Amino acid sequence: QSSPNFSKAIAVRSDLDTLIVPLLRTLYFSSSLKHYSANVNAAAKAENGSGNALSPWNCPFRSPSQLYVILILLLLFSQDASFAPDAFRRVFVPSVPWYKERHLKNVTLGSLLMLNLLRSITFNLNRLQDAFLLSNCCAVLMNLSPSVSHLHDYAALRLASVTISSLKKYSIMVEQNGGKEDDGEDMTSVLGMYGEVSRTLVGLLRHCLSPKNIEKNLQLVYALVYHQSDFKAVIAKDNLKQQKAELKRIQLVMVTAEKIISSHASARTAAKALGVLEENMDKLTEAVKGEKNLEADFTFSYEEEADPEIFFVPYIWDVIVCCVTSSSLEWDVGRIGVFPLLDEEEEEENLGDSQEDFGHTEMTSFTSDANDIV
Repeated sequence: QSSPNFSKAIAVRSDLDTLIVPLLRTLYFSSSLKHYSANVNAAAKAENGSGNALSPWNCPFRSPSQLYVILILLLLFSQDASFAPDAFRRVFVPSVPWYKERHLKNVTLGSLLMLNLLRSITFNLNRLQDAFLLSNCCAVLMNLSPSVSHLHDYAALRLASVTISSLKKYSIMVEQNGGKEDDGEDMTSVLGMYGEVSRTLVGLLRHCLSPKNIEKNLQLVYALVYHQSDFKAVIAKDNLKQQKAELKRIQLVMVTAEKIISSHASARTAAKALGVLEENMDKLTEAVKGEKNLEADFTFSYEEEADPEIFFVPYIWDVIVCCVTSSSLEWDVGRIGVFPLLDEEEEEENLGDSQEDFGHTEMTSFTSDANDIV
């Protein structure tokens, strides 16, 4: 960020996937429960009752600092004006063998990025509840939102389903909070986390369904029609007053698209339904005619701390010691004085925070897999 020439050199590379895909791979595996230690500290279980919450410090082969660095890098990439358009329109990934939920072939880098961010958000909300990781995921999504187009069908379905599930959970939590929504400033509470995610995803949908972009996001329109019953159930509760106008606009697009598909008896498959929507693009455009094109007049950027070396120097040495030189040099890790800085920083945050204390944290080593090196 402090080296604009280096940033420009990275941004103009034609092989962005060689830089981004290894980061997404690590992010993918970090958002899977089986890659975390099964033993949660007994004190943490007693503290939170169910023992559902995890800490990124419990990961067996990577440190939490690695996850922070990955999201910081993705945020820095997304700050560049050319990154998002290139990711969704120009850069394609031939295959993604490590993505197990769906066979992805010839997928755009943008769709793969969207899938991994949605996966991280879901895992973070349900298990980690780490405000820093969550806020950075949301910031990257908002930076990408003006350029989202031609989503992979699975990415479109995941975006629709994660948005609806987040809205459902947030609606329930608002009811439990006496009908009072969060103020949008505090992400230390679970209510605040779900509120931020809901606003981010609804804002993302609004960009995708704007007059400028709706023609390039028919997969998302179809995905919303597919989930329309759940979406209508969320709107029917009418307790999400801050997002009421945006939700109504999204519902209007769904209703219009559903009528178009229903009026054609031949549209019984996804491919045929998409063809019908494409033929009736004028009706969809008319449905969003009153909606202004949302310009990319904002960019969420990474704000560096006053003393970034306290975080980054131990992290770099951890990579050197535990990965780069692990097969050639034998280190006495216990005597490396720079590593405890990460532990001290974590302990200071826990002392000033009302969240659960996850107990004693231990530095863990990185995997020797070169793809997991940042």
